Amino acid sequence: MNDLIKKILIEWSFRLDDGMINLHNPKHIIILSEVLKDMKLPTKVILEVMSNMTESEASEKAKKMGLVHLGGGSYGKEKGSQATHQTKDGKLVKVGDKQTKTGPNVFSQPQKPAETETTENEKSQQNHIEKGFVKGAAPGNPGSMYNEIMSGKVADLIRENPDSSDEELTKLIIEKYGNTRLGKQQNSKTRAGGLKKGDLPNIEGVSNGLLSKTLIAVKSGRRKAERAKEAEKDLGWENTKSEEFFGDKKGLEEQRKRVRNAKKIVDLDGNEISQEEMLEIIDSSGSGDNPSDTATIITSDDGTITILFTSDKDSLDAIISQSSAKAESTQTDDAILSLVDNKQLSQEEAEAIAGERRNFADKKENTERKLKKVTNKPSEFLKENISDEMIEKAKTEKDTKKHFESRVTNRFKPGGKISSTVLFDEDGNKIKGGQKHDPEDYLKKVGWKEGTEPTEKQQLEAFLLYSKTAENPEANTQKLVSRMNKQNGGPDVSESVENIRKEVIKDEQEHIDFLNEREIEIDGKKVKLGNFVSGNNIWKQGHFDAISGNKGVHKHRGMFEVNNGGNSITGETLKKVFGVDNKNQFLQNFEVEEATEQKGVSGKQKGKVTGSTRIVYAIVKDKKGNKTRIPIMEKRQRSKEGELGKLQTVYKWTKDFQQLVKDNQ
Repeated sequence: MNDLIKKILIEWSFRLDDGMINLHNPKHIIILSEVLKDMKLPTKVILEVMSNMTESEASEKAKKMGLVHLGGGSYGKEKGSQATHQTKDGKLVKVGDKQTKTGPNVFSQPQKPAETETTENEKSQQNHIEKGFVKGAAPGNPGSMYNEIMSGKVADLIRENPDSSDEELTKLIIEKYGNTRLGKQQNSKTRAGGLKKGDLPNIEGVSNGLLSKTLIAVKSGRRKAERAKEAEKDLGWENTKSEEFFGDKKGLEEQRKRVRNAKKIVDLDGNEISQEEMLEIIDSSGSGDNPSDTATIITSDDGTITILFTSDKDSLDAIISQSSAKAESTQTDDAILSLVDNKQLSQEEAEAIAGERRNFADKKENTERKLKKVTNKPSEFLKENISDEMIEKAKTEKDTKKHFESRVTNRFKPGGKISSTVLFDEDGNKIKGGQKHDPEDYLKKVGWKEGTEPTEKQQLEAFLLYSKTAENPEANTQKLVSRMNKQNGGPDVSESVENIRKEVIKDEQEHIDFLNEREIEIDGKKVKLGNFVSGNNIWKQGHFDAISGNKGVHKHRGMFEVNNGGNSITGETLKKVFGVDNKNQFLQNFEVEEATEQKGVSGKQKGKVTGSTRIVYAIVKDKKGNKTRIPIMEKRQRSKEGELGKLQTVYKWTKDFQQLVKDNQ
């Protein structure tokens, strides 16, 4: 292996412009991968070489062969050394010899490269990479955080070396970040994003989860790099600097800083955007006016900037958005009021419909409260019947041992920590910071005194109180309560839960039917009111404002897109798919299908109602003007917290729509 490393170091250095190896330069790492590939080494050997090519080991090997460490991760040829390099025609050339005419003087002593300042944006991203995803924080799960950050890293790598293949980039990202905490959080046996086994590069010893999520980030990053290039071409810019931003608090503040310091801000057509407007767009990140997760800021050589915003998804099959009955009720009120303004409905009719809609939202909330009361029964039963025997079972039996230790013993103690749980606002958006929980507060409520060690009984009581208090308790909390309930012969609430879920689905269907009894006119065409209301909601959930571009980030051509693992959805994409140019044309051709019950297919949930699916339709026109009725989106109500969880509303694209997007890239 030492001889191999020696050979690699010489060949690697020879291929660099100045012969100086810099382990912190992504372009140099890509060239290393090319060296290894050209040497036709087995994948296992390549991975071993790259994993061992740390600065300390490279330094040690370089010194032994006459290479000296120059600082900053760089190496040069020591005076008097006689290392050679074999050229393609088989000639041996003495490297480091100033008289050599074949090839550059690769080992001549260079100056130490100037150190570049690490920005707060880069520091923040590195902090997230090292510490990993924390439950309750944005963007929602480890996979989303990995995609959002790594796709930016990939875009930077591609700018350094545009000819890099997806496989090379995947290997590089895994090599550099796979062993970080965030990287390790991607490990699983399951492939992400609907990728198949044959889609993944063959990298031995890397899990399907990490491989697939890295490949998704690579495809997303490639699209970000392409998009930035397209923007530069549109603006006629050269010698630009592109910077990728993660949408965390520090990332957003750094975006604002770039805007404040810019000489001028323009859109892709060169139209100037005021600093005030751009700051408002950044402030609305994650909302309807700017539903982005990340941003690319391109700076011209005269200090003018343009910004490209991206909503990052793993694939077209990912959840588009989520909502709530209250949020959709508010959207309905707005839609109804617009009909009054247009004299489609009288004020009295509008108030009656809006009142009925609010009644539906209130009824759904009451039903959810009923569900919460039912699902709390296992926690109440366990709290009332706590015993040493119950605690011993939970600590020792296979089904509960792991979760009891992680959720009870390790959390509910002085100095213990519980991550925030998810909270949603009236628009269905996650509230930043979520619902806070302090283990000591729960312990005090069950009789624990500060300065003492809590008993196991107090710890379990505090946990059960927490499980009832959290608005959206995490899945493992629900699992532990459910399994302990079963261990101790607690109440079976599955039938009650199923009946309540059926009631929620029935109420929603009745409400749509009620609204569809009325018709309105949109630009001379009659449309059922229920379809109109639902169409307005789907327009919002699908970010279809990109079609008409009336406000926020959608006002400016090309400023926003949804990046679905490399497949982009822009306003132009949507126009092509639907054959429409504005919201009214979309609503004229929109309808809703009746909800169908979703049933579990395995385990305790097999055969039981777990949620509903409502498919929404639109009339799609092709280039010749032919119309086809295509399902575009599924509105699903499901429980994400297991059998004891409440129903949550999420939206996904149908397979038909996904194919149309791919066909219109």
